[in-house]
Amino acid sequence: MKERFRAIDAHVHVIEQLKGIGYRGELRPIGKGKGRWANGEELRIIPEGWGESSFSYEELLRRMDANGVEKAVLLQGSLYGLQNEYSVEAVEKYPGRFAAMGSFDPYCLDAEEIMHRLIEECGCKGLKFEMSSLGGFMGYHSEFKIDGPQMKEVWKYAQERGLVISLDIGDRKSPSFQLDSIVKLAEKYSNIKIVIEHMFCAGKGERNYVERYLDKISSHSNIYVTLASVVTNCLQGPPYRDAIFYLNAACERIGSERIMWGSDLPITASVLPYEVLKNYIADYSGLKEKDLENVYYNTAKLVYGL
Repeated sequence: MKERFRAIDAHVHVIEQLKGIGYRGELRPIGKGKGRWANGEELRIIPEGWGESSFSYEELLRRMDANGVEKAVLLQGSLYGLQNEYSVEAVEKYPGRFAAMGSFDPYCLDAEEIMHRLIEECGCKGLKFEMSSLGGFMGYHSEFKIDGPQMKEVWKYAQERGLVISLDIGDRKSPSFQLDSIVKLAEKYSNIKIVIEHMFCAGKGERNYVERYLDKISSHSNIYVTLASVVTNCLQGPPYRDAIFYLNAACERIGSERIMWGSDLPITASVLPYEVLKNYIADYSGLKEKDLENVYYNTAKLVYGL
């Protein structure tokens, strides 16, 4: 990517110690960046050479500096194990480089107390809920509803404080894909910036669906999307036709000022180098300079107050 574009990675994970939970039970680190689920399945989380069972914020900084990335938003999910304290530590140590989003299981008996602490004491910019059935807490809370009783106080509190709510809703075939409910929540809670991660988790050949979902959110200016994992989900080589199509469709339907680039490190770097995860948009999208500046930097700066 041309150096004139500043970059904020709006979707990154740091992992002090890999210890996830999901529909396959607990995830135990087994070294060399891999984990083993309780059902015996193994999964690579961290690229070789990036960490044995952790992905430190110091390692992330090295990768950012090597690729001209100025800042990063630290998100969390149950796939890796929640990393609230570690993410806040990263912000405290490198306040100009990181912003943290807090996360918690809304089924916790002390959920409201946790939420207040994450925002008021820890200084998180907002709250991230990885809902997805395959990678998030709907793998072990299958009855969860984004507008259900467990989230009532979250939406009320976020509205009062003007917080960001980040949502991984999984793919369109899963019960976590509650886009219609999210649209209604966006109408009701207009003071909240809602970020839908992964551009609806679209994969290869889902152009019609992406266009339909973009049309659903187009009139709701407080709903944003990130491009995290889009290029790796599509499993295509250059010129990454479907990923680029989804980006251009989003620019046409909701505008570049509501789109953020994100890498979803570290897991995606096992598929494509960070350099490619960053540069494919500038290399192949054909977007105008102002749109590139929005996608790479301005939108994230506005949403997260960076």
